[in-house]
Amino acid sequence: MPESTSTEPRVAVAGATPPPTRPTDPAAGLLVWILVFAITCVGLAVRLLAASDELWFDELWTFGPDVVGKVRSPLDVFTKVHHENNHYLNTLVAWLLGPEDHSLAYRLPSVLCGGASVWFAARMGLRRSPCAGLFSAVAVASSYLLVHYGSEARGYSMAVCAALASWDFRERLRLVPSKWNGAVVGIAECLGVMAQPVFVCYLAAVGLMGIKDVLWSESRDRRPGIGQLVAGLPGVMWFGWLYFIDLRLAFNPGGPVIPVTEVVLQTLSLTVGGPYEGAGLWVGGVVGAVIVVGAWLSLFQSERRLCLLVALAGVLIPSAVVLVEARYEIYPRYFLVGVALAQITIAWALARAWSRGGVTRQVALVAMVGFTLAQGTHVWRLLERGRGDPIGIAREMDRESAGRILEYAGDHPYRIRAFVERGVAGLDSSSRETRFVPEKEARQNPPEWLVLHDFKIEPEFPEELRRGSIRYRRQRVARYAGLSGWSTALYHLDPR
Repeated sequence: MPESTSTEPRVAVAGATPPPTRPTDPAAGLLVWILVFAITCVGLAVRLLAASDELWFDELWTFGPDVVGKVRSPLDVFTKVHHENNHYLNTLVAWLLGPEDHSLAYRLPSVLCGGASVWFAARMGLRRSPCAGLFSAVAVASSYLLVHYGSEARGYSMAVCAALASWDFRERLRLVPSKWNGAVVGIAECLGVMAQPVFVCYLAAVGLMGIKDVLWSESRDRRPGIGQLVAGLPGVMWFGWLYFIDLRLAFNPGGPVIPVTEVVLQTLSLTVGGPYEGAGLWVGGVVGAVIVVGAWLSLFQSERRLCLLVALAGVLIPSAVVLVEARYEIYPRYFLVGVALAQITIAWALARAWSRGGVTRQVALVAMVGFTLAQGTHVWRLLERGRGDPIGIAREMDRESAGRILEYAGDHPYRIRAFVERGVAGLDSSSRETRFVPEKEARQNPPEWLVLHDFKIEPEFPEELRRGSIRYRRQRVARYAGLSGWSTALYHLDPR
């Protein structure tokens, strides 16, 4: 399959044939487009399946008094909430649907954006070669990180989709300067800012690249650079307005503090399908770094813009934001746009290897299959476990409880209360009341149930817990897939 080396517009020279007036993408053919459509449908279906479980804590937070509880009109979403869990587009959907709808209804925008991300990645790849288009589609469709956050009601999937749509049309804008292409870029970037504020890293990256083209490039590159800057103005102005009226005032409710090294290793490891935790995490992180850097270096000469975007939007600018904010609560989802771009880089590097034929082609195919299978092991765990099982825990309490009121204590009042209340609300036949017992009262007058949580995907909950002379026995453990939610252990009071 032929490999195009660049999307840069060519400049006519004396005596040469004039360049075409429109871009000439490699001929993909009907079969390739059918395969891209099929891969997109598979990616969409996987996200739909992953979105079928219950909402978890951060999603439920949207419906609380701090977010949707303050909204009386769409304008309130931008001017009255001032909370880090306010992902504007997601909050608008939650407010419009109300708190009683099925979890899939709230997650559907993220699911659809996940499917669209596959399509945009494929379109960009097809400008290089049919193989690059297919490999890009497979990489984004199967990516565990993109499937995970593409199947929950928060803004990260929308931000990734907006970034890929923006870059797709920015490439087209360089090849075919037009108001339409510029307008799509502006709209996509405004939506990306509304999806999740981490989109500002992408926005800053493309802005810096446009400034570089205008100030430090040859004269032939300055006009496209100006077009890139103009196309980005709506997103920049929109972010500035949102920062002034909301983001600078936003309250950070906190969260589990994970060592930065562990977050970096998790992100790199999961980018290539490596381990999420445990002894293999260091190996997975190092291997992930080697693969990403190797793909980046192999493409640098022919795809400098993509490589620069990966470095800026995926590494340098997010790191600068974290340092400036002096933030302790850092998670892999904050680097999701960079992950998507890095996985596309890997796909294009393998497509380039495929184009060389011979043994190199076989190695590229094996690597792409291995990447997909490795991602699939994580996706399967997500489909199997979800983000926890609040209904299963609540059903066990409902079946075994001796009293009319389900009285329980927990190791984190806010999280555990939201988890149990959601589970009880999901029981079709139960009309029980619930009561969370505070820690001080629980030690003096122990409740029937004790609920504990752990962020490990393979936690070790002891079979028996003692609180003074009081003994609890483990009744059930509900494990989760990682990243969003937690593993939960349910303990029952031993009357002896």
